[in-house]
Amino acid sequence: YVATASTATTSHRKQCVTPGSVDSSCLCAVAASLNTMLDLSSLSRLPTTLILMVFFVIVLAIMWSRRHQVYFLITGDDKFRFSQVDCVAFLLRNVCCLCGPWTSYITGGKSLQDMCIGAAGIQATTCRVRNIIVGDLPSDKPGDWYISVECSSYPTQHSSVEENVMGKVIHFPDVLTLKLRSTNLETPVVMTVYEMGVALQTQICSTKISPEALLDLASKADGHRVRFGMDILVGDIPLGFPAKPWISFEVVKLRETDNFLTDVEKLQPNYFSSYAKVRVSEPPSRAADGEGQDSPRGTAGVLGGFFISERSSTRTKLAQPTDFKDMDMGEFKKRFPLLDASGRAGFHELPDDEVSGIQDFYCCLTCASHSCFFVYGLFLAMWGAFRGYLWSCWRQFKWIAVAQHQNRTMPMTTGELRDTWNACQASIEGLSLRAMASDDPRRHCLPDDEEVIHHCKEIPDLMRPRAFKALVQDLHTGSGGIIPSNLVGRGLPCFAGCCAVREMMQPFDLLFMFLLLIYPCTVCAGRSVVYKLVTQRAGKMERS
Repeated sequence: YVATASTATTSHRKQCVTPGSVDSSCLCAVAASLNTMLDLSSLSRLPTTLILMVFFVIVLAIMWSRRHQVYFLITGDDKFRFSQVDCVAFLLRNVCCLCGPWTSYITGGKSLQDMCIGAAGIQATTCRVRNIIVGDLPSDKPGDWYISVECSSYPTQHSSVEENVMGKVIHFPDVLTLKLRSTNLETPVVMTVYEMGVALQTQICSTKISPEALLDLASKADGHRVRFGMDILVGDIPLGFPAKPWISFEVVKLRETDNFLTDVEKLQPNYFSSYAKVRVSEPPSRAADGEGQDSPRGTAGVLGGFFISERSSTRTKLAQPTDFKDMDMGEFKKRFPLLDASGRAGFHELPDDEVSGIQDFYCCLTCASHSCFFVYGLFLAMWGAFRGYLWSCWRQFKWIAVAQHQNRTMPMTTGELRDTWNACQASIEGLSLRAMASDDPRRHCLPDDEEVIHHCKEIPDLMRPRAFKALVQDLHTGSGGIIPSNLVGRGLPCFAGCCAVREMMQPFDLLFMFLLLIYPCTVCAGRSVVYKLVTQRAGKMERS
């Protein structure tokens, strides 16, 4: 089409300029219109671009409106569980990766990782929410109710379902354990009441509570009861329900006497699994009121220092704390055999000493490989930093050589040396140094290595440059620069033999780049070797 229009326009132009042509004004108008059409042909792709942009905007809008389904498709959860506190804790754990659990032997208590997290104020405090009561729900008929609690980025907790209960007052016997942090970065605790339907669950009301407020209430008294108002989430509220829904519960901090698993972490090994312990609760020898041993059905269970009787379904405070026993993993597996889905003991599992041997072997290989990779990476980092130091000194010595050949008065500041170098490079741009006269100072704008080494040896100590000073000054451009002026500093001094050391290290630059590029491949290969060795050892144990 464009080629045809171009041919037509050319013929029309010839007719317009031909003397005595018929209707020359009409033909010229047609040619002008065709030229305009050809000029607009470059915009033919604009509608396609607009269509693509609109399409992507619509797709993004749909993904945002259905973001919970997108989250579930990507992560398997309908909520993106991420918070600023978790990000800070993740950074502290990875920055202090070498300050792992083994540092607890040095500090005599917590590891350096836990101490850093505690100093940052993001150490979680365990609290329990119990005896939950919900009232004045906007419902005029019995229903099946349950509560969900979202605390920070932890998984959502749900209470049991209270069936066929009116919404005026609902009691939940559950005890929910929350991990709270006393920091402004923490997200609120969200408590939501749901009503179960035939196929769907409906959100009835919800409330958001500050973690700092819960911690403050939990520290006031043991079992302090509070009541919070809730916001109605359903649109069609039945008539005759003017009261505001509320939720009441007791919040307490988890003390060492309330949980026999408080110090169980001290029993777990930091690295070698052969020393792992299992703590199990044992029925108490006697209860405070004599109940339990006299009961024909015995003790049903022990929970949190309370004795539960099956016959009366009452809860009686024990005179002594709950008994427990620490067992080795092998003893635990023998006492409690592995059951299948029907409750029968039919599974065959390796002895725990063999399993622990494989795990310890894997731990040793992992520690050895990580140590090698750390030394490898540290060597590359130190080589690169020292090589950058030598490069900075070498660059400034070149500037000094050029300034001296330009008959500049020495000493000069770093900025003056840089300006002299830039001016000299601009003066020889596009010129041949061989074509210049022998006495032309511009011939020395590109000094060779021998000349730079000569100036590096002969220059007085007072005129020696300082490494990285020019680089930092390049980043600093006044009050609005990247680096403030009070942090510029004086740089590192260039020692006398730095140029000679630079000449010795320069031939290994290609080797350094090669080692740097293959570092990720080396890490992946090391992990593959560790996995193969462990798999081979496990296979030999299973066959034997």
